[in-house]
Amino acid sequence: MSEVSLTSAFDLLPPEIRSALAARGIVEPTPAQEEAIPLILSGENVLLIAPTGYGKTEAAVLPLLARITRESSRGEGIKLLYISPLRALNRDLKDRIRWMAQSVGLSVAVRHGDTTQSERRRQAVQPPDVLVTTPETLQVLLVGRRLRAHMKAIRAVVIDEVHELVDDKRGVQLSAALERLKELVGRHFQVVALSATVGNPELVGKVFFDGEPFRIVDVTATKEMKLKVLYPEVTDEDVEVASSAATDPGVVSRLRTIVSIVSESESTLLFTNTRSAAEALGHRLSRWFPRLAVAVHHSSLSRDVRIEVEKALKSGELDTLVSTSSLELGIDVGHVDLVIQYMSPRQATRLVQRVGRSGHRVGEVSRGVIIASDPDEFLEALALCRRAKSGELEEPKVPQKPLDVALHQVVGMLLEYRSLPTRRALATLRRAYPFRTLSGEELLRTLRYIHSTWNRPLWLSDDGEIVSLPARRENTYRYYFENLSTIPDERRYPVVDEASGMLIGYLDEAFVLDHLYPGVKFVFKGAVWVFRRIEANRVIVSRADDPTGAIPSWVGEDLPVPMDVALEVGRIRRLVLEETRRSGVKAAARRVIEEYPFASIEDATRALAIIEDQVNSGVPTGTDRQIVLEGFSNYVVVHACAGTLVNRTLSRLLSHIIVESTGLGVLSNEDPYRVILRPASVEVVMQAIDRLKAEDLESLLLKVLPRTGRFAVRVLQVAKRMGLVSRWASVRELSLKKIVEAYEGTPVYEEAISESLLKDYDIQGLRTLLERLSSGEIELITVKGREPSPIAWLGLQRSQFYLEILPPERLEQILLRTAKARILSTDLVVVCPSCWSWWTTIRVSTLLESTQGLRCPACGSEALAAFSGKWAQRAIEAVEAARETGRPSVPDSELADRAFRLGLLTKRFGKTALVASAARGVDPEDLRDLLLKHSTVDDDFFRELVRRESEAIRRRLL
Repeated sequence: MSEVSLTSAFDLLPPEIRSALAARGIVEPTPAQEEAIPLILSGENVLLIAPTGYGKTEAAVLPLLARITRESSRGEGIKLLYISPLRALNRDLKDRIRWMAQSVGLSVAVRHGDTTQSERRRQAVQPPDVLVTTPETLQVLLVGRRLRAHMKAIRAVVIDEVHELVDDKRGVQLSAALERLKELVGRHFQVVALSATVGNPELVGKVFFDGEPFRIVDVTATKEMKLKVLYPEVTDEDVEVASSAATDPGVVSRLRTIVSIVSESESTLLFTNTRSAAEALGHRLSRWFPRLAVAVHHSSLSRDVRIEVEKALKSGELDTLVSTSSLELGIDVGHVDLVIQYMSPRQATRLVQRVGRSGHRVGEVSRGVIIASDPDEFLEALALCRRAKSGELEEPKVPQKPLDVALHQVVGMLLEYRSLPTRRALATLRRAYPFRTLSGEELLRTLRYIHSTWNRPLWLSDDGEIVSLPARRENTYRYYFENLSTIPDERRYPVVDEASGMLIGYLDEAFVLDHLYPGVKFVFKGAVWVFRRIEANRVIVSRADDPTGAIPSWVGEDLPVPMDVALEVGRIRRLVLEETRRSGVKAAARRVIEEYPFASIEDATRALAIIEDQVNSGVPTGTDRQIVLEGFSNYVVVHACAGTLVNRTLSRLLSHIIVESTGLGVLSNEDPYRVILRPASVEVVMQAIDRLKAEDLESLLLKVLPRTGRFAVRVLQVAKRMGLVSRWASVRELSLKKIVEAYEGTPVYEEAISESLLKDYDIQGLRTLLERLSSGEIELITVKGREPSPIAWLGLQRSQFYLEILPPERLEQILLRTAKARILSTDLVVVCPSCWSWWTTIRVSTLLESTQGLRCPACGSEALAAFSGKWAQRAIEAVEAARETGRPSVPDSELADRAFRLGLLTKRFGKTALVASAARGVDPEDLRDLLLKHSTVDDDFFRELVRRESEAIRRRLL
C-alpha cells in the first residue's frame, strides 16, 4: 500500500461509491473522512470526534458499505445497524444514508416507536440491508423472533451522537444491549462511534467498545470558533419600556441586544438552558418585537410542532429559533450563521456543541455570542470560553452498575432464551464496561427482591442458580416493553391563581413534595404566593400580601456548573480584586480582557463594578483561595466558589448540622458561588463547618437524603424502571414519606442512592474543599454587618431570597410603582358619545401633563369617553361607521351604553375620570365609586384603582 500514491481517502472506496460521490458534487473528503475512512476500511473500531457538518455519517457509512459489499454475501438480513439517540435525527439520516446504500445496491429502512405496523411487517418479511434505529428500539429488536434472525447477518454497528448517551443510563443500557447483540450474532462485528466534542474520549470508547481495541480520530482542532460575551448596558429607554411592561430593565436590555444581533444575521439559533426559559424568551420576543419572526423548540412540544419550526428555520421563514438542548444534536435546520446563548451555558462542552451548530460547513467559522445576565454569569462565561477554546472539557460521569438497567437487561435475556443460568446473565452484563464491577451477590439480591414482588416479571430458583420466565408472562412483557426508556418521566404541576384562574407556570414535583403545604409562602415568577391546595393535579395558590418567610422556588434542573469552572471564576475575582485595589476597576477590566479576550473593556468594566463596590463595602470576596462567611440580619452567606453540586452538598449538610445543634428549622439555597442559610449566625455556621471536617461526609449525607423531595423522586424513578410502580404514578399520590420508607433496604433504595450521589451531589469535591481549608490552602474569613454586601445581595437576587427580606411596606411600594407605570403608559382612545363624529388617542401621562381640558372639536361636549384594551378598537370602528352614515348613533348598544356612562363621569370628574378609564376591566359604576372617594390622581387613587382591577377579575371568573 505504501507504494501506491493516493490523492485522498475516497480513492480507497469502490468505483460505484466514488461515482455516487461525484454525482452529488462531493470531490474532496473532509478532515474527518480523510482520517477515518482508511481505518474503518481496515476493519478497526473507531471513535470519530468531529464538529457538526464534517460528514461524520458519511465517514462511517461509506467504508462500512464498501466492506459489507466486499465481504458478505447478498443474502437476506440486516447487515448494518445505525443507532441514533433521537427519532427526529432518523428522519434526516434515512435520506442521507439511502443514496450511499443505493450506490452499492443495498436497501435502507427506519425503525422506531412511530414506525407503522405495516412497515414493521414489511421489515420482518423483507429486512433492509441497513436499519436506522434508536437505543430503545434495539431492545425490541433483540427479543423479536423474526428480527433476531435477520440481525444475525450484522457486520457493523454505527452509534451516532454518543456524547449524548455516555453519561446517563441510556448509554449503559446500550452498552449492555451491544453485548447481547454480540451473543446473538455469534461473531465479531465492527463498531464505529460518532461524537461531537467530548471530554475524555478514552472513557467514551470504553463504554461503547466494551473492552475491544479501538482507535480515536479527533479532528475538532481543525474547526475555528469565535466566541463573544456581552453584558448589555441598561439605557433610559430600557427603563421606560420595563416600567410599562412591569419587568426588570435588565431583561429589556438583553432582549433589545438579541433583536439587534438577530437583525444583522441571516439565520440564528437562540439557546437557553431550560424549557421554561425558552418559552418565556420566545413569548417576550414575539410580544415586544412583533416584526421578529421567532418560534420555540424543545422536547416537550409535539413532534409535528418541532418538525414545522425546523422547516421554517431552514426555509428562511424565521429570524431566530429559541431552543433548549433539543437542537444541540445534528437535526438539519439548514445554514445557521450565528448561535446566541442566553445566559451562561454553564459547561464548556455544552458551549462547544451549541456554537458548533453555526457555520457548520467545513472551512466555515462557528460563531457564538453569550449574553450574560449578571456579573457572576459574565465571569463564568469568560471562563467557559477560554476552556472551550483550549479544549478543557468536562469529563462524562458514567453510571456504574445501575441495578434498574441490570434487571431490565436480564428480563430481556429471558425473552430471548426463556431460561438461563444466573452466572451467564452476570457474565454478559460484566462484559459491558459500566457493569464490569457488578458482583454476583448484587445481581442475585436484585433478582431475589424482584422475584418476591406480587407482579414479578421473572422466576428465580431457590438456590439462585437459574433465572426463568414465570408461568404467567403478561407481567414480563408489560414490564419489559413499558420500560424500554431509561429517561425518567418528569412530573410538573401547573400553578394556578385561585382568584383569576390564570395559569402562572409549572413547578417540579420534587419542590411541591419538599416544601408545599397549606399556608406556606413561596416565591415564583417574581411574586410571592400562598399555597392553598392540590386540586385535579393543579397547585392552587393566591397572592401573598406579606412576603415575610416566603421560600424560593425552583423549576427544572439547570445544568450544574462544575467545580473547576467555579474555581476559575474565583481566580478571576482574585485577579480583579488585586488590580482594583492597585489601579481601579477599569485597569482590572483591561487585565481580565487581556487574558480572556472575549468581551469589550466597556462590558467588563460594567460587570466588574460590583467587585469595586464590594471592595468599598469592606467585606471580603469569595475567591479560589478564600471562603467568606458573611452574616447580616438572620442570614449567613457562605461565599464559596465551589460549583453547583459541591455547594448543594455543603448546603444540605450545614442545614442538617445546624438543625441538630440548635433545634431550629433552617432554609437554605445555593448557587455555584455561595450557600445562603436562614436563620443562622456566623458562629453557628463556623461550628458546623468545623464539624464537617471531622465527619464521614457520605454517611452524613445518607442521613439527609431520605428527607428531601429530590431523593423521593429518584426512588420513584427507579421503582418505575423496575416495574414496581406505574410509569404514570405521582409521588404526591403515593406519599413522599411512605414511598421512601417502603423501599428502604431494597435494591430500589440502593440504586436511588447511587443515582443521587452521581447526579445531585459531589461528596469528593466537598471533601477536597474541606481538605484545602484544613491545610490552609484556602482561608476561611468571617464578617458581620447590618446589610448584605453587593455580592451577597447578588446571590439573594439569584436565589429569589431577596423578596423575603423586603418589608411588606417596601414591597407594596414596588408593586404600586409598577402599576402606576403601567397605567401612565397606557394609550387611551377618546371618543365623543354625544355626536360620535370624533376620536383621538392620548397617553395617560401626556393627559396629566396637559394644562388644558379635553373637549370634542365637533360639538364642544366635555362628556368624553376613554377606552383602552379591547374596547379601544370597537370605539374607533363605531366612530368611523357613524361618520359614514352621518348619524350620531352606533349599533353596538353595549359600547354606546358604556360610552354614555363614562362620558357622564368625565363631565363630572374631568381628567381624573379619563385616567381611571385606563383600568383593566373595571365597570363605570365601580369607577364612579372610586372617583367619589378619590377625585385627585395620587398614590391613594392608584392603590384603589389596582384593587378595583383585582376585584373585577375575580368577579368575572367566579
